[in-house]
Amino acid sequence: MKKILAGTAALLFTAMFTGCMNSEAGSIDSDRKMSSLSISVNEIPNDYEKMFLASYPKNESNSRSITPNDPYEIADTGLTFVLTGKSETGLTYGPKTVTLTEGAVNSGHYNFGETITLESMLWTLTLTAYNDSPAPAADTEGTKPVLIGYSTVDLRNGNGTAPFTMTTKGLETEGSVTITGKVKDDDSIVAKYTMGIYSKDKGEAVYGPEDATATTGTEHDFTYTNSTVVPGNYLFKMIFYNAKNTIIGSYVDTLIVNPGNALVRDLGTLDIIGKIPEAPESVKAYLIKDSETIEGYKVLVSWEGGKYATNFELKLTEYAGDGTDDSDVKNKTTIYGLKEMDSADPKTVEDFITSDVYGTGTGASSMLYGDKTAILNLELGKIYEIQMRARNYIGTSKDATGTDDWTNRTDATETTLTIGTDTVNVTGFESKLNRMLLTYNLNGGKLSLDGSDEYTGKYAEYKTWKGTDNSLLEITAPVTLTKGTTDFNKWLFESGTGLAADGTTEVTTRDEEVSKFWYKNLTVKAFYGNSLTGDVSMEDTPLDVELSDIKVSSGTEAAQGSDATAPYSIPKKQSDGTDTYVCVTLSSATTEYKNIRFELTTQSNADPESLVVTDTNKCVFSLGKYVPGKLCVRVIADTNVKDRSQTITLDIY
Repeated sequence: MKKILAGTAALLFTAMFTGCMNSEAGSIDSDRKMSSLSISVNEIPNDYEKMFLASYPKNESNSRSITPNDPYEIADTGLTFVLTGKSETGLTYGPKTVTLTEGAVNSGHYNFGETITLESMLWTLTLTAYNDSPAPAADTEGTKPVLIGYSTVDLRNGNGTAPFTMTTKGLETEGSVTITGKVKDDDSIVAKYTMGIYSKDKGEAVYGPEDATATTGTEHDFTYTNSTVVPGNYLFKMIFYNAKNTIIGSYVDTLIVNPGNALVRDLGTLDIIGKIPEAPESVKAYLIKDSETIEGYKVLVSWEGGKYATNFELKLTEYAGDGTDDSDVKNKTTIYGLKEMDSADPKTVEDFITSDVYGTGTGASSMLYGDKTAILNLELGKIYEIQMRARNYIGTSKDATGTDDWTNRTDATETTLTIGTDTVNVTGFESKLNRMLLTYNLNGGKLSLDGSDEYTGKYAEYKTWKGTDNSLLEITAPVTLTKGTTDFNKWLFESGTGLAADGTTEVTTRDEEVSKFWYKNLTVKAFYGNSLTGDVSMEDTPLDVELSDIKVSSGTEAAQGSDATAPYSIPKKQSDGTDTYVCVTLSSATTEYKNIRFELTTQSNADPESLVVTDTNKCVFSLGKYVPGKLCVRVIADTNVKDRSQTITLDIY
């Protein structure tokens, strides 16, 4: 049996077309310049779980996942590979049926035996694998795509190579699911159960649930089938009841369905009746690098374990003081999870996904089974702590004494985390969770940190309070702060007073120096001698371009009328096959932006590409020359305080 293996599988396309083509007649013009083309397939994945994570990077899998079957095999699945293409001038190529034959046995290299040529211009090519039954006619596209790859190749300067990476991303061919197994029931108390497929984000029913009556005896066979499941990451859930309709057990598993894939899994014998969940382990919290804005900052929480869990719950404590007094009645404690799973009256659990602390981005989740990370949005200038526990339909995790088993956070030392196929830069918290904003009013002076860049008006930085005093910005070489010919003397509160020795209260002595800060946000201003000079404006000026001021839309070259919302997922092509155009606009409704500019980087090229600015505040660009994947657009603007910027990520498919 010949499998398509991950690695470099060569499809050799040497070109022998003798003219230009168009989508209607395929006409040929012998005066056209032609180029030879080699096409290589870098990867036709043999690991479907890995391929799914590459297509859906925000969904991390786990050891108990119901993952897709082994990869398609050329010999027995009836896959049909079809190549199509379009040039920058509108010429089209294909559809062309590609018959793959393996080179050396088990080499993983597959060749296309024919030779072709293409016009010497910029081409966007698409290689699609169809699993139609019966197979589509020769040189005809099918209706059930299961794998797809894109490549952009420039033949304007001669021969070229077009690399393909096959993926499932963007395909919606329905797959089928068949799940079987047994449930152990030593006391013969299971009377009925439900089975269904639920959403991975909110845990809501998508298919079912279906009711089933349990067989008699100490073991119950079960079978779940569904032949029309849209590709995606789901939860498969079973809930078991006794004769009194009381829940006595549950099973939840991550279910991954790939396009056109017939998923068949036997779960074996499940010992889940009467089991409460085990507590999560290794709970850690990290500051996500550069996540701070004037609104707050992002914390990535990770954990392990939680056997028998349906979902996880997080207890967030917001301290009234500096975090040293856990018994302070003014401390605010909130439990986040799934409110509907809380059987208490009144309920003590808040829905995490609809709360203000729910954060988005790589690693975000609803803390359901299979999730191992979540993101919190926390406020600047406050002290927090977290604990976690597991829950299922029977109850919450317990310790040896039978009380709630809240798992405390452990120290985190990692600086990078791999989530799916993404890498997240992080910093572990050494004590309680905190991030605070230090704002320095330069009071008419000029600040230089390294002898080159100068700041006027205000300068700000984010700091973490670790339970001990921290110093403010020290004005020592190479850092300088001057007002005219007068050097900096000391930092004072904006009111003109200083900071007492306890680091918490202002004192009335005007000359007292502000030398320390603690966990609260702090604004100080510079003093340049024996008296303050000039009027000081202390308005709160943001340090980043606000995301709410950025608008993203897409559409045709003539009109980009389809507004996009974060996370931005945009097709490379329009429904008519033309290139998609993206418009990024920076509004000046709330802030005076000047000298607005835009920079674009790709996954394969980190060097920023400057985009053309139109109407002083927007850019419009085509996706035609970019390979599907992540594009980052950085929006930069000048203000009367400092340069401000914001980076947005476009997920192109």
